[in-house]
This record gives sequence, structure tokens and C-alpha cells, in this order.
Amino acid sequence: MKKIILATVLAGIGSTAALAADLGARTYSKAPAMGERVYNWAGFYVGATAGAAWTNDRIRLNAEASPYFNNSLGGSDAPAFGALGSPDLKQTNAIFGGKAGYNWQASNWVVGLEGDLSSLRFRRSVTITGNPHAGFTNGTSTFNDSASSDWLATVRGRVGYAYDRALFFGTAGVAFGHSSFQSSIVDLAPAGVGRGVASASTSGTSVGWTAGAGVDYALANGWIVTVEYVHADLGKVNAQGLLRDTSLPVPSTSALTYSAKLESDLVRAGISYKF
Repeated sequence: MKKIILATVLAGIGSTAALAADLGARTYSKAPAMGERVYNWAGFYVGATAGAAWTNDRIRLNAEASPYFNNSLGGSDAPAFGALGSPDLKQTNAIFGGKAGYNWQASNWVVGLEGDLSSLRFRRSVTITGNPHAGFTNGTSTFNDSASSDWLATVRGRVGYAYDRALFFGTAGVAFGHSSFQSSIVDLAPAGVGRGVASASTSGTSVGWTAGAGVDYALANGWIVTVEYVHADLGKVNAQGLLRDTSLPVPSTSALTYSAKLESDLVRAGISYKF
């Protein structure tokens, strides 16, 4: 009986081995690696922006060291006069605007071109009174200065790196803005007699540079929200005037040159739709 059972088991093992040989060796394959999912940032978009602007218009006055400013101490009051008439006009205000741009994408890298226009609404004026005339206690100068800028526009390149729906970017380009400056001066002559007056003004569109950084986040259905910081420097605009005292037998004058350098720091949020 034992011999019969043993023979049966050996026969079963042999049959199993033969069947395994007929089926062949089993092969295995790895599951495909999961790639990083990246949102498609390529395409055209338009949107609106809102935020705040911190604007500074640096007014600098240079007065000619002519005989008009000769003082009783043997020097010239021109440097002190120019320093007194050189204020910084600062203002913080809300801004609103619109933007449009286009992105190209290669893997996680995104490059684009964007233009925007904001209502800067910068309006500042100041009256300065002091005595820049050394040795003459009756010398007094009064400056009435005002500056304004209605709008600010930029055209910027953008370079960023995308983490799916988040895009971190840096940006730089050209800034445009309309600005104006006016100044009027009343100056009691150094000797305390006579009266010098002058005025100067300028207005026009300035061109400068801009740079900043920010982050975009893509919502559903093509909507994108943005938070960014941008610094804009519109460079200098110049104005000339002539300080003239006609009360003396021989009129005394001094040429005046103003420069106004407008800079603005913008922090703004935006929402746009990508087509």
C-alpha cells in the first residue's frame, strides 16, 4: 500500500512540473512612473488689478551762484537756497487698473510678456518758508511746489517656474507715466530790500524702468489670481526758471534749474482669465 501511495505522489509531482514547463516562465513589468502634473500656463489672458502705491517725487533745485546770492559774509547763498527748495513729495493711495499678456511654457518654465495700466492719482503740494541768506536776518524765501502723476503703465517680460497651479515669477521692463511739476518762489532780497520772484513748470510723459516679483495661482475654468510687487522709476523731468529782482537800479537775476524724479512702489492683487 505504501508503495502505491508513494508512486501516486511522485506521478502528481511530475505532472505539475511538466505543466509548469509548458506554461513557460512568468514575466513581470513595472508600473509607469507618475510624472509631475503641471498646469498649462500657455496662452493669452486679460484681467484687472487693484492695490496700493507708495509714490515719492524728489524735487531738487539748483540755483546759479550769481551776484544775486552774494551775502555780507563774502560767500554765496545759492547752495542753501537750493537745499531749502528741494522737498520730497510723498503720497500713499489706492490704485486700480487692467492688464493683458501672453505666456509660453516649456516643461515647468514659463516665459511671458505683460502690459498693464494703473490710475496712479498722485497729487501733492507743499509750501516751504525759511531763511537761506547768511548774515541777513530779514532774508526770507517761500516756495510753493506741486507735483502730480495721473497714470502709470508698464510693459514687462516675465520668467517663472510652475508648481502645477502655482507660478512664481520675476518681472522687469519699461515704465511709462504722465507727470507734471510747478513751482513759484517769492524771495526777499538778502539785504532785506527788494523782492525776487520766479516760476517754473513742466509736464509730459516720462519713460523709465520697472522690476518686481509675484505669484500666480490658477483656479478652475481658466481663472488666475495674482499677487505682485513692482517698483517703477520714471526718471527725471527738468524745469527752468529765472529768479529776478527788479527793485534794484540794476536788475539782479539767478538762473534756476529743477529736476523732479518720480518713483513708485506698487503692491497689487489681480484676477485674469486665460483663453
